[in-house]
Amino acid sequence: MVKRTPRELGTRDRMIAGAADLVRMHGVHAAGIRQVVAHADAPRGSVQHHFPGGKDQLIAEAVAWAGRHTEVAIRDAEPSQLIPKVCGYWRKSLRDTDFLAGCTVFAAAVDGSDPVREAIDAAVTSWRDALVAKLDGVPEPARLATLILTAVEGAILLARAQRSVAPLDDVEAELGFLLRSRTQTGFSNSAADRP
Repeated sequence: MVKRTPRELGTRDRMIAGAADLVRMHGVHAAGIRQVVAHADAPRGSVQHHFPGGKDQLIAEAVAWAGRHTEVAIRDAEPSQLIPKVCGYWRKSLRDTDFLAGCTVFAAAVDGSDPVREAIDAAVTSWRDALVAKLDGVPEPARLATLILTAVEGAILLARAQRSVAPLDDVEAELGFLLRSRTQTGFSNSAADRP
């Protein structure tokens, strides 16, 4: 797939990508219509044309856009490279933005309206489904997918707070160990066997 530069994207796509970028860096409140228009270098009048539902529609579409990109990355990754690929992406993103950029989807969860929360739920469900498909044959793939999502998202938050990629390094190492262990020996599925 050929990546296009922001100037090669249409106005609507630039606004969606710009809103996603502002949300991941500064939260939903910082992604006002004026800020998105300026960030996307879009004409002011294009907002009503492309997003008649206003800011809620724009943020919901930005969340859906970010969710689709992550889902594609999960589905395209080789199972053995999934965790290194995801953690590697976030290490680079955090360093490139001086630890400002978090996950658009989860950044929107704090301040989102109903349409935004629906887009968040759809994105997270698609990620979990993609992970479950990737973990085919591993015991308890749905639970493991939830663990992966929460561990990586938690590591992103800690990395931003600590201004260090060390939490991602730790999560990558531990999830890698867990996946290798589950693939090789499996774990008991019985709740009685867990601490």
